[in-house]
Amino acid sequence: MAVVSRWTEWADELEHWLEPFLEAMGRKERRRWAPLYLHSLLSPAPRKNVEQIAEQVAPEELQQLHHFVSTSPWKVRPVQGVLWERAREIVGGEGAVLSIDDTSIVKQGKHSVGVARQYCGELGKRANCQVLVSLTLDRGGVPVPVALRLFLPKSRAEDPVRCEAAGIPEAERRHRPRQWPPPSPSLPEIRRRILQILVRECMPRCPTCGRANAPRQRA
Repeated sequence: MAVVSRWTEWADELEHWLEPFLEAMGRKERRRWAPLYLHSLLSPAPRKNVEQIAEQVAPEELQQLHHFVSTSPWKVRPVQGVLWERAREIVGGEGAVLSIDDTSIVKQGKHSVGVARQYCGELGKRANCQVLVSLTLDRGGVPVPVALRLFLPKSRAEDPVRCEAAGIPEAERRHRPRQWPPPSPSLPEIRRRILQILVRECMPRCPTCGRANAPRQRA
């Protein structure tokens, strides 16, 4: 009973947190399905595929939920701008640091988007995994993720059948080499793109973000 009570309280807080993000998503259908989908992903339920989620939240509307997850396009930039503003409110200001890093997720199968045998930072060697580039705003040891982008290895980018099956946009279907281990402090293109989006589209929304707040590469 205590677990259910804590989950209900936490779910109410999540609903409040999501309000500005849902506004940025635009269409009514997206605003309806996004919180239901997120609640299900974060719930104690053991399985989190679309069929199981639909069974939990809307048994008669599996197709609508599947459309939202797999085929309904929406612009990421407005939502990312809201996320930057919220992150700045929580951990921004003097002493805040932007950290950019690669995160590896070890996988067993071959069907997840971007999965391939490549360098895996978690294991320190080549392994079957996904690699994501993350950008985090941190102050006082409290991290708030502000951007996350999946790296698409060459074996995936050059396979049109797998790209189509995974729903990868045409603009992203090209290989962007990364250097592992990094021979120098220079960042691969995928890292630069995340920083450019943040500086050009998110930081201008923030009246207190000046040049001193712009991300800088460590020497």
